[in-house]
Amino acid sequence: MSLTLEREIISREQPETPGIVRLYLLVTIIAAGFGLRTWDLDRVPPGLFFDVAANLQDVIEVREGARPIWFVRNNGREPLMIYAETAASLVLGVNALAARYTALVFGLLTIPALYLLGCELGRIYAREDWWIVGCVCAALGASGIYWLLNFSRLGLRVITLPLVLTIALTFTLRALRRFSVVDGAIAGTFLGGTLYTYTSARLLIPAIGIGALVSFGKPEHRGALLRVWLATAFAALTIAAPLLIYYMGHREMMDFRTMAVSISNPEVHGGDPWGALVHGVFRTALGVSVVGTTSAMENLPERALFDPLVSVGVVAGTLVVVAARKMVPATLLLLVIAATLAPAVLSVNPPSFSRLGGFTPIAAGLAALGFNAVVRALRDRRLLALFVIPPMLLAPYDYFARWAPSEAAYLAMMGDKVDVAAAVVRLREAGDRVFLAPLYARDFTFSFLLRDAAIASFDLGRAAVIPLGGERAHYVLPAEDAVGASAVAARLSSDVIVTSISGRDSTRPIAIVLTAEPGPPPTGRIAAFSSLSLVRVDVPAEAHGGETISVDLWWYVEDPVEASYTVFLHLRQGESRTLAQNDSIPGDASSPTSTWKRGDLVFDRHLVKIPLGSLGPARLVTGLYDAGSGRRVHLTGSSANEVTVAHVTIRG
Repeated sequence: MSLTLEREIISREQPETPGIVRLYLLVTIIAAGFGLRTWDLDRVPPGLFFDVAANLQDVIEVREGARPIWFVRNNGREPLMIYAETAASLVLGVNALAARYTALVFGLLTIPALYLLGCELGRIYAREDWWIVGCVCAALGASGIYWLLNFSRLGLRVITLPLVLTIALTFTLRALRRFSVVDGAIAGTFLGGTLYTYTSARLLIPAIGIGALVSFGKPEHRGALLRVWLATAFAALTIAAPLLIYYMGHREMMDFRTMAVSISNPEVHGGDPWGALVHGVFRTALGVSVVGTTSAMENLPERALFDPLVSVGVVAGTLVVVAARKMVPATLLLLVIAATLAPAVLSVNPPSFSRLGGFTPIAAGLAALGFNAVVRALRDRRLLALFVIPPMLLAPYDYFARWAPSEAAYLAMMGDKVDVAAAVVRLREAGDRVFLAPLYARDFTFSFLLRDAAIASFDLGRAAVIPLGGERAHYVLPAEDAVGASAVAARLSSDVIVTSISGRDSTRPIAIVLTAEPGPPPTGRIAAFSSLSLVRVDVPAEAHGGETISVDLWWYVEDPVEASYTVFLHLRQGESRTLAQNDSIPGDASSPTSTWKRGDLVFDRHLVKIPLGSLGPARLVTGLYDAGSGRRVHLTGSSANEVTVAHVTIRG
């Protein structure tokens, strides 16, 4: 049967439907979705997830004038969400609520988009029940699918994909049904836009391209289909062109993260790519309907992506699509399903729910088709409520009553880090110095929340600052790092008071705080380089060729240093023969001299690799220079710009 004849039959069979009832139902569904997405949004989810914090740091840069098409921070991210969050920040400020309300808007707009998708699927597969399929699809999107509720409140960029993909798919199906070039152009516009949403969208354009080729397998309407697909392709490529051009020049950077966490990476598949693929298919299928991911960021741990009723509906809807024998839309839908499931299947630790965002709107449409087909077969539409209402109640219950108050959610959403950051701010407001453990200092949540608090870091392996200039110092570490806390205490030159920061339930510590009162300044000096004095050097007396030795320098800050100096270490034999050297900013760049304050005692470790074949006595020479100009710092009261600080005997 031709598509034109099908449209005529559908038009004749559809009775007049009460438009005001449809509008009332849709408004009610959207209102329910709005309520679920705004309820207690300032407190749920708890904390500030580090990916959201990274987005907010980009928002700050955009507000300052940056206009990237690809954001390189945090392994690289697509731009749509970040620019939308920037717009929200103009009203709400640069904070977690700006990110969450942005997600809310995308999540809320997805509900009417799902209504349109359901209606389009209904016109193709359910005839006079098209609007019922649309309402059920929207209802599932508003409240019946946990994923959409969760990510509509979180602030991550993945929530942009369901909306853009839903519109693209709706107008693609509509264009094929009506042979409309305008609908095809709209579909292409949003299809190209999916590339600006989330990485997993990259498979969609190839999938729909294959669907376009398959559609030409039927001789009828080839001319009309060609015009539709040309309009779609032109619009998609026009929208995608800026990002595609950027990709051509930065392919390695943009593909790095995708490859690193995919089974295409040999380090991931461990020499068995086919076994990894089978495992990914099995775990993703299991995660969709039986046992989901344990990640409390993506999910109520182990909750399947869909509850049993929705899973049954998805299967039933898929059977409806296949049984209808409408090759063009069926092929297109199946290809899009494959393209949206593949990122989770291919991920390093399937099932990765964050990569299933594109599948959720299609699943909602299929479930709506399936529910409608079942109640039609049973000849009792009242049964539809038995399929739709339980998922709409269960997903909010799981989210608000089970997940939100849980310790797993608190930790996964980094509520503990928010509480630690608040405690650190209070210490700074008291006038004390605060130093964060490296794990904290490199975390986006901490760096965003403490961006105005002048917080320094320490790294016991490479650098640590010990204030001796009259200020109390606090060293903050994760509660589980007892070994690190002991090492910090041993490094400090005065008595240490150990306290802790408690989490929201006050029953267990979430961070350790070591507090040191200022001690006396060092009495001896090995050498003085302007404002910096070298007061101690620890280096082994003997070493072997091929060995890497640690050279520990201890600096005392006589006066503040504006420049960021590089420390050079040369291991020499004779007057000028250099065997090995190391040039680096103190602490392997973690503790630049420009951050040191008067009265600071700074531990600064450098690594020097001795070449194989070296033998005999050698001396260790050190000094400072400005990397920008290459100019060395002279010793105080001398024309010399380096000093011998130790002697090492190299053994064979």
